[in-house]
Amino acid sequence: MNPKFQQSGFTLVELLVVIAIIGILTAIGIPMYTGYQTSAKVSATKANYDTMKTFIAAELTKCSAGLAPSLNDPKAGTTVTCPGDLATLSTPATYFVAYANKTNKNPYNTSDATPTVSGAASASAANAGRLYINPADGNCSQGLSVQTVVQDTSNSAATTYIVYPTAAECINAQ
Repeated sequence: MNPKFQQSGFTLVELLVVIAIIGILTAIGIPMYTGYQTSAKVSATKANYDTMKTFIAAELTKCSAGLAPSLNDPKAGTTVTCPGDLATLSTPATYFVAYANKTNKNPYNTSDATPTVSGAASASAANAGRLYINPADGNCSQGLSVQTVVQDTSNSAATTYIVYPTAAECINAQ
C-alpha cells in the first residue's frame, strides 16, 4: 500500500468502547455527586446552626452578666438594651434574626432573602436550611430556642426533611 494514501484514526469498535466507558462512569458518578451535594448542604446548615447558637449564647451571656450596656451590632439594625429587653425576649429574638439574615446563607436556596426566621421550626422542603429562633417556646420560657431544618440522609428511599436538633436548644437569657 502506498504510504501517501494511508489513513489513520479510530476504528468504530474503539469509539464504541470509549462511549460505553463514559456511559458507565456517568451512571455511577451522577448519583454519587448528588449524595455529596446533599451531605454538603446538611453540613453547611448544621454549621450555620452551631455558629448562630454559639453567637446567641455569647451575646445573651454578655448582656445578662452586665458586661455590655446594650447589644447593637450594625448588622442587626436594632439595639437590645441590657438587661431590660431580656425580660420579654421578643426584642432579642428580632435582633438575632436580623443579624443572622445579614450573615447567613441558606445552603438549600441561596436566593432565600430570609434564611433565619422567628418562630417554631417546621420540617418541609420549603424550610430546608432555614434557622429558627423562637422566643415563645414552652420548653424554654427563660430564653430563646434555636433549631434548623435539614434533609434526612438516613432515608435513601425518599427525600424527607427533619428538624435539627429534634428537641430545640434552649439558650437562657437570664
